[in-house]
Amino acid sequence: MERIGVNRAGLTLAVVLAGLHLIWGALVAIGVAQPLVDFVFRLHMIEADAVVGEFAFGPAILLLLVTAAVGYGVGAALAATWNLMGSAAAMVARRHLMPGSSKPAGMS
Repeated sequence: MERIGVNRAGLTLAVVLAGLHLIWGALVAIGVAQPLVDFVFRLHMIEADAVVGEFAFGPAILLLLVTAAVGYGVGAALAATWNLMGSAAAMVARRHLMPGSSKPAGMS
């Protein structure tokens, strides 16, 4: 299994999540978020009175920072888990080598 860069994976997911929330903030700022929420709720057969508030710069920046931090943490954790699984699989394969061979037992 190929190793994944933990920092790169974290940064990638941080940019994706923050980017999606930047788009959401822009939709709120230009006033088209409420019809979008109403449409998505109808698609999911949800009846709820969700009201999109007015755009506020401070909360929008906080939203971007929080989603970027969560994205970085989740991306880094997933990459680290992937790398650990690959290391464990390699260790198991090395323990099951046929004597005098570089291939695992049962492999020709």
